[in-house]
Formats: sequence, C-alpha cells, structure tokens
Amino acid sequence: MSELRVTTISNTAGTGAVTLTKQSANKGYLNFNGSGTPAVADSFNHSSITDGGTGIYACNFTNSMANANFGHTNGGDHSSAGINTNKYDSRAADTFNCRAYTYAGSLADNAYISLAFQGDIA
Repeated sequence: MSELRVTTISNTAGTGAVTLTKQSANKGYLNFNGSGTPAVADSFNHSSITDGGTGIYACNFTNSMANANFGHTNGGDHSSAGINTNKYDSRAADTFNCRAYTYAGSLADNAYISLAFQGDIA
C-alpha cells in the first residue's frame, strides 16, 4: 500500500495554491454583513460586493465561473424580525445577485449572509 504525506500542495511555479478545475468542489464562498455598508467577514474567489439598496446585493467573483449555470447554496440570519433568507435574483459568469427577505416577505438588510458556489471556473 502507498501513502502520500505532504504539508503543502503548490501550483507548478511553486508560488501559490493549486487551482481546482473540472471538479465539483466549491469555487467560491462569501460570508458578509449586509447591514449598512456590506462588510466581508470571509471569502474565497470574491472581489467585491455591490449594495443595490435594502436587501439587494451583487456579489462579484475574482475569477469568473465557466458560465451562468453554476449552482449555489445560501443562508441567512435569524433575527427578531424573523429569518432573512437569500433569494436568487439573477446571475452571470462574473456576478451573483441576491435579495434578502424577512419572514413577512419584505426586503431587509441582513447582518449575516452566507453564500457558496459550485461549478467550474473559466
């Protein structure tokens, strides 16, 4: 039986991490506070967030997805107003647009929004 033990796997130049392509691993995630000016808590493969108004966000990728048919998962904050959930609005290979709502169906800024994206990058 063979065993492979490594500390780091680098790209061929030895300057960075290996890029996963043609696999079903997450190609990006974003955890941000959408209250007031959106503030990123943690992310991978996201360059910026555009605030489109109350509960409306555009999440821009650093490296575009291969096309607009990628998968996504999302989550939101439980608050005194109810749960805010992220609803898919529209998407392109370089941007995912979402909206956050209360239980009552009103758009609302959310203190915690979490998104993950699956598919291939360009």
